[in-house]
Parts: sequence; structure tokens; C-alpha cells
Amino acid sequence: MATERAVGSAVDAAFFEAVGEVFMRYPDLKTKYAVVSLALEAEMGIDFERQHGVSRVEGDRIVTEFVDRDRPIPRSVTAGIPARICLEEDAQGNCLEWWYY
Repeated sequence: MATERAVGSAVDAAFFEAVGEVFMRYPDLKTKYAVVSLALEAEMGIDFERQHGVSRVEGDRIVTEFVDRDRPIPRSVTAGIPARICLEEDAQGNCLEWWYY
């Protein structure tokens, strides 16, 4: 798959080195946060301005479906990049409050 060759530590070595340094400075947080590629979502045409992922556990798998948001998020908020961190989750693991950067 072309996506696998377009992302990852071999392609973005400096980025992953910097992230590794952050996790070394904050070792207690390395099991709380993760860096993920959005390459597959881009291939699927997911529009993070108007959609968000909702995940559920099915056996030993995590299944994510993309559903329409109640209100689209203007690109000015995300600066054109769907980068965000969940600040608060409900009991089912759904994000209640996002921090955009």
C-alpha cells in the first residue's frame, strides 16, 4: 500500500525523534497519548471540519466510524490541520472537549 511508504519514522525521522524526546521528558504520559497517522483517513476523504470519529470496542478490535458533526469546525480554528487532543472523555471514551492546535 502506498500509504505505508508515505508516512512513518523512515519518512519523518526528525519528527519522530522530537516526539520521542518529549515522551522521555514525560514518561508517565507515554501510555496516555499517541501520535497517529491520518493517511488512511485522507485516502478515505474524511473531512475533519464536518466529521469526527466515533470508536467502539468489538472483541479485540477498535472500530472507528466517521459521522457528521452537529456543527462544522471552521478551518480557521484548526489552521487547516485536523490536529487535536481530547481533554475530557465520557464513561464510554467519547471525547467531550477538544483542544485544537
